[in-house]
Amino acid sequence: MARFNENFEYKLDFPKFLLIGDSITERSANPLPVTDYIADGYDHSGKYSTDKGPMEFCFFGQLQHDYVRRMDVINRGFSGYNSEYWKFMIDKVLQIEHDLSYNKCKIVSLFLGTNDAATAKPDGVPYDEFLSNMDYIINQILKRDIKIIVVGPGHHYPDLWEPLNMEEIEVGITRTNEINRKYADCLQNLCEKYSLPFVDLYKIHDEYNAKNGEEATRDLILDGIHFTAKGYILFYEQFTKTLTEWYPELSVPKMKMRLPRWDEFDSSQVEKIDI
Repeated sequence: MARFNENFEYKLDFPKFLLIGDSITERSANPLPVTDYIADGYDHSGKYSTDKGPMEFCFFGQLQHDYVRRMDVINRGFSGYNSEYWKFMIDKVLQIEHDLSYNKCKIVSLFLGTNDAATAKPDGVPYDEFLSNMDYIINQILKRDIKIIVVGPGHHYPDLWEPLNMEEIEVGITRTNEINRKYADCLQNLCEKYSLPFVDLYKIHDEYNAKNGEEATRDLILDGIHFTAKGYILFYEQFTKTLTEWYPELSVPKMKMRLPRWDEFDSSQVEKIDI
């Protein structure tokens, strides 16, 4: 039986909830624990592998469940990408998913900065370039009258990340919490400039440590960067809280379902739907 069955309308178009990001967004679609941290579930022979235990919390899957029959949640996370890649992609993606699409984007989650904050290219993007890139990306979304939630990078644990990524360390690509905080502050300033909501994961992680003990966020971070199920749960809670506060009309209870309960279906109403 559908939830909130009193809140429905006879429509068959589905607005889009677009998730833009890097590997943290891409991996949010995986309900199974990842065995190989580096290769997104693919071992070094190219074979895909996951642990065969119980499924874990899945951020992307949970959003899909929340908005089923209300909005289509679309994952456009690209592992290893940063704002420099997205500067060239954003207009094309929005043309496909919004401008040329019957179903338009209603809201975008913009979660970049974790790779940008690395100290050298190709992973990292210098601060001034990051600021310029993100300003451009945000404007491409806003000029289409699409709502945005911006998400910034969280804590980093070099002692977990570096042993798994020695090839990066050897060529000078490192990461620090200090730079993550700096890039998060950059995003916060942009959000203040454009009056946009900001999910400050770095601050959220600081508050988690203050409540649960020093370096408690180790339980939230799988390999120094990517999230465990607990990390995604905390992210989900803060993300949906922000969405409800800033865009209450897009919260699940306030959005109308497409079509009524199965036992209240009226074919004559469906025939009246304009396409």
